[in-house]
Amino acid sequence: MSTPRTLRRTVTAALAVVLGLAVLPLVAQPAAADLPDQLVFDGRGWGHGRGMSQWGAQGYATQYGWTSAQILDHYYGGTTRGRWQDASSRPIDPDAVRIRLRGSEGRDFRTTVTNGTLAVSGLGSVALPSGTKAVHITRKDGSSFDVYAASKTTCTSSDFTFVANAKSTQIDVRPTASYSGQAADMLRLCTQYGDNGPPGTSIWYPGTLRTHIVAGATQQTVNITTIEQQLRSVVPNESPSSWSLPALEAQSVAARSYALAGDSRWAGADTCDTIWCQVYVGHFKLSNGAPVPTTATSTDQAIANTRDIVRLSSGRIARTEFSSSTGGWTAGGTFAAVEDLGDSISPRHTWKCTVPTSLLEAKYGNGGSLTGFRVTERNGLGTWGGRVERVVLSFGNGTTATVTGNDVRSTLNRGTCTEANGRVISAGLFSDWFDLACVAEAAYVDEVHELFLGRSATGAETEQWCRPVRDGNRIGLTEALSVSDEWAGVQIAELYQKILGRTGDDEGRAYWLSQVERGLRIEDIAAQFYGSQEYFGANGGSNRSYVEALYLDLLERPADAEGRDHWATQLDARRINRQQVAADFYASVESRADRVDTLFTQILGRSADPEGRSYWIRQLLTLGDVSLAAWLAASAEYYANATS
Repeated sequence: MSTPRTLRRTVTAALAVVLGLAVLPLVAQPAAADLPDQLVFDGRGWGHGRGMSQWGAQGYATQYGWTSAQILDHYYGGTTRGRWQDASSRPIDPDAVRIRLRGSEGRDFRTTVTNGTLAVSGLGSVALPSGTKAVHITRKDGSSFDVYAASKTTCTSSDFTFVANAKSTQIDVRPTASYSGQAADMLRLCTQYGDNGPPGTSIWYPGTLRTHIVAGATQQTVNITTIEQQLRSVVPNESPSSWSLPALEAQSVAARSYALAGDSRWAGADTCDTIWCQVYVGHFKLSNGAPVPTTATSTDQAIANTRDIVRLSSGRIARTEFSSSTGGWTAGGTFAAVEDLGDSISPRHTWKCTVPTSLLEAKYGNGGSLTGFRVTERNGLGTWGGRVERVVLSFGNGTTATVTGNDVRSTLNRGTCTEANGRVISAGLFSDWFDLACVAEAAYVDEVHELFLGRSATGAETEQWCRPVRDGNRIGLTEALSVSDEWAGVQIAELYQKILGRTGDDEGRAYWLSQVERGLRIEDIAAQFYGSQEYFGANGGSNRSYVEALYLDLLERPADAEGRDHWATQLDARRINRQQVAADFYASVESRADRVDTLFTQILGRSADPEGRSYWIRQLLTLGDVSLAAWLAASAEYYANATS
């Protein structure tokens, strides 16, 4: 038999608080559910967020009218404007910046020139043929190179002839032609052998190219040039050349300071040519068989406007880090964290990425499925509490891992992302400022609100409960709803309709709600409704007809003669009142068993297991239906059903 909906949900609010599921001795807490195969993250910014935001600089210049000096003062607190010549120490020679070309690491060295010939040093007793315009140098062993030469401008292997083995670990090559800024006067590094390869297979560099052997093992290539020539490539490749002049000037100063502050990571070099340092791609790239400039007039102007200018801290050149987009707050560190209003124009000021859960499982799960993703520490700056510093990952096999936000970012390095402007691209997380989006959690929160309150969750309620649910505290949500004033109001309204067949008057509803707030149980209110003169009169006005009505309404079956006569006799003799009869009906094993069966079916869509059924039949005497409903709705089984 089924139980009327009113009685299925008639529960004591006070008992749900005092005797909540946390103290149930025989019932385990709801188990953790596997997270979905795809994780959805909301995020902010692009890059590490330390120092200047490149998009923020453009935003402050175009939206706020800031000068480059104002931009730099904002991002690099504790520093002042100055010239590198004024620094108390200069770790890098501005006239000979050594830039490691990381794409050439471990590769042979081949370069050529169009105008003039090559001047080569470091060959020892080896002499190049007169008129050499191209060389190919390959490491023979830990202390020598094999040297090949060609008398024409070429990157083609068949044009080179062997010259000699040079007992050297460092060879420098420079053009003899005077520098004019044209590709024909620069060294062309043949990064892929052939005269007419795809774009980027050859790059023309200003100054000198050096090949050297590091630690007796690896051949590496370094470009040696002035800081101003380096910046001519760095600035337009770090910030779009179409941007405003103040933003480009700020980029020029930040890039100059960063390079001249020194970087000890690169053996035999001062810096590198990738995003690990600053993006540097020479002055020309090969495209469709011809050199195409990687410099720009606008950035050249910005560099010239700020020539020699750096940021100084305590007299030293400051290592002025920068990144593409901060997301609204810089990350702090060397420079104090600041709010970044200018960054709002960035297409990655905000973003959403969908990434495979399997990436975390493969790296940290030891074969287990991911069941928990809990952020335990943030830097306290901005939305969600800011950038992620610590995350605890939990897996179904019992494995746990505590990792950093950057660990998560680097692991979740592929997926599908939507930028703030709506553009969809293939990418992974853009920064360590992220939050697991409420997708599955939102669906669950909505389902639970429908279950307990008969309505969808509001946006504020979804936001309120997203993280607790994600962290495994589903029981907190279900218990909170089951003891809320709104839930009590729903129950009282249903009591009026089910028992008395009418809408409650305002005064009556307010009275009963106040009684709940004072600790009166909903089931006690139901007993009073069933024992009321109104219900008695509507059901024949006699004790016999009243008992027959209770059988139909509470047990949903006709009264057996023995039971009917027993209760009618008790009422006639005034040994018991109508409220007590209703309460005894509700507390009967028959009613409790029916309600357990109904709740399992209603919430989980299945029958209760025998052990659980027996346990809850006993517990409903004291805890009420809502404790069972709250536990079932907080279970991993219900969560999986609600989010599938």
